[in-house]
Amino acid sequence: MSRPKGAPILWAEEILISKPGHPSDGTPTKVKPSTGMIEAGYVPDVRRPAVVDNWKDNDVAKRLLNVDFLEAFNWPEPGPGSGSATITGGNGVGGVAIGPGPDRRLVIVHNLGDALYASYNGGYSWAADVGQVGTINYYDVASSPSSVAALFDDGTDGKVICYGTGDATWTSQTLTTAPTVRRIIYDPYESVYLIGGANASPLPKLWQLADGSGAMPMTEVQINQASPGDTNPIQWIAASPDYKIAASYASGTDTSFFYQWEAGDTAFPAMSSPPVSGAGHSIRALLWLPEDEVFLAAVYHAASTSTRIYTALSTLAGGWTLVETINGEVLSDSMAVLGSLIVGAVEANVTDGSGAAITPRMLCVSGDAGLSWELVSDPVQRHQGSPTPEATKVRAVGNRFIAFGYKAAGEVFTALSIRAGAFPA
Repeated sequence: MSRPKGAPILWAEEILISKPGHPSDGTPTKVKPSTGMIEAGYVPDVRRPAVVDNWKDNDVAKRLLNVDFLEAFNWPEPGPGSGSATITGGNGVGGVAIGPGPDRRLVIVHNLGDALYASYNGGYSWAADVGQVGTINYYDVASSPSSVAALFDDGTDGKVICYGTGDATWTSQTLTTAPTVRRIIYDPYESVYLIGGANASPLPKLWQLADGSGAMPMTEVQINQASPGDTNPIQWIAASPDYKIAASYASGTDTSFFYQWEAGDTAFPAMSSPPVSGAGHSIRALLWLPEDEVFLAAVYHAASTSTRIYTALSTLAGGWTLVETINGEVLSDSMAVLGSLIVGAVEANVTDGSGAAITPRMLCVSGDAGLSWELVSDPVQRHQGSPTPEATKVRAVGNRFIAFGYKAAGEVFTALSIRAGAFPA
């Protein structure tokens, strides 16, 4: 069961009533009912006191807010010493998705590794799920209700490898003129996979694959840059019911360009972007928040060692609005959204007891579309200790968040958040 739209509403936050000229002006907005009223309840046909209702609604909302954050504040499994996968080669973790069908296995992508890894027990143990002959560079993985698709290249062509409900093996498909691929997401509003990268020119490019429930080849639509000028691959994609947006990125100059398009388009024009320019300025996340109906972009600014959070309406009217600044560096590709919660990894700016500046790796959590953030311990570090995983990432899988990080010797560690209901739902 999904959450209602947005975070629970905290009713009657004001301490005093503001209604000039009214007898209640300046009096408390909330009054706890007496013991007698609590025991007896309201008397029929007697007007209910608004201040008591305000107290009750405020109390219930606070308790719901507390429950809403429990899953992001608690990461009990897998515990210490479990949930690790030793993967030959590779230099990090690309992504995690959950497969379709009765097995519902977790699938993890290891950057520049030679295999996809799968877990059938919620991340407690992992094993190679499929191997490829030759040089394979895995980048990302995504899933639909009926299939899971991983993105890779073989040194020449960008490809997608996919399986659907009931499939015993994976099948690959070569994308058209796709020497560079970086990102794959599933667009639930159009039932398609969206893939970002660049063509041979190089120019940023997008590919759309109709979800064939694992049947290959999936029908491909190429989406090209409307006004050539950018030469960087598409690194970020987010999809709303109205618009799809993407952003390119150049690591050498730390510059990005944002694009927009609608379902059925075969070209993507440029759109307004958050302030992302100059050395040390880079996009760290681009998300669609379905419960809040806004896009969210996280942009790191090196000069202030802080990450700025911007949002934009689904219609893109009014451009981007700065809503909050996180005091620290949000790690690249580390944010995920599930219902009304956003969770990411951040190296926070903290002063220790001696006054020294330190940057512990934490998780940042928001339940109000990025307007405010809480910091909690990073479960990957908490469970596994030293050496520190190189980079923690977070994904939404089923009805939980999964945090994962790569360590030396090819080890990948994972931790799943608490969530009501069976895993995975």
